[in-house]
Amino acid sequence: MGGYGALRTAFAHPDMFGSVSSHSGAILRDPPMPLAAGQVPGDMVGELLARIFGNPVDRQFWFLNSPYELARKNAAALTSMKIYFDCGTEDSFGLYRGAGELHETLDSLKIPHEFHLYPGGHSNSYLVAHRQASFEFHWHVFSAAPAHAPGK
Repeated sequence: MGGYGALRTAFAHPDMFGSVSSHSGAILRDPPMPLAAGQVPGDMVGELLARIFGNPVDRQFWFLNSPYELARKNAAALTSMKIYFDCGTEDSFGLYRGAGELHETLDSLKIPHEFHLYPGGHSNSYLVAHRQASFEFHWHVFSAAPAHAPGK
């Protein structure tokens, strides 16, 4: 949930962050359906979301923490934040759909961002293949920031 958490935290507190990035974040527009009693273990995303948001999902809590809703709420402040996110087109959890929807939402709100769909799944090898892009993204943000003298 690191990618989701990064976007959620930065979008909720745009005054505290100059940039944010996410790889294969668990970005879902709508809450998942409740987990059925005795559901076969293995739906890692569903199980994790149920632990965080309740089962059934507490819809009010879900939307209070939604990157989509936080982007709408804080759109003006987010226009100055540098935002990068990507996802694999073969993500086994289907998170590429949510990432694409977030891209569309940010576009509609005229919030600048960098978004990529790359071949690959939800795996460590995907992260290793693409983390350099976000490192470079942040490096450009940090190198463009005005220098502050110590103690000022």
